[in-house]
Amino acid sequence: MSGDAKREEIGVTKYLPSIWLDEVVPAPQRDVNDFIHRLDNGTWIMMPKDEADQDEEFWRTPLELGQVVAFAVHEWYGWMEIHVNEDGSIDDGEVPDKANCLCLDGEIETMADNVKDLVENGDGEPLKPGSYHITAYYWADTETHFRFIVDADGNGRFEPCAGAN
Repeated sequence: MSGDAKREEIGVTKYLPSIWLDEVVPAPQRDVNDFIHRLDNGTWIMMPKDEADQDEEFWRTPLELGQVVAFAVHEWYGWMEIHVNEDGSIDDGEVPDKANCLCLDGEIETMADNVKDLVENGDGEPLKPGSYHITAYYWADTETHFRFIVDADGNGRFEPCAGAN
């Protein structure tokens, strides 16, 4: 991916079916409809878009007309540096206030909800003075719901709804 394409993805709101939230997740998408696929037999499934493991049964989730699907909302803010000063203060000017998942060098075992907790817990102990490479992103605390419909032209799509019936 070019540098411009990577920059474009930073801070973009994307969605992921909540049932797929786990230690390893497929790529969230800008459009919830990118997860909809019609099989040759006419049935509908949710499946990750452009994933190498598309044939993995876990990712092939059947869809029924009128089914409500919960999605997690996500934004990735990229890689950045934080600096722990000798006096214990922290310079984190690049970290967006909205970020609620921060990891040292992208290591999920170091995940913290905010910069202060990341510095206090580091990789099992408080971070020493110095600069640290982190990644920051946001996962919404609440789900967003969409109902699966098939329009008059036979196209499957999700439309926003308040939640399950």
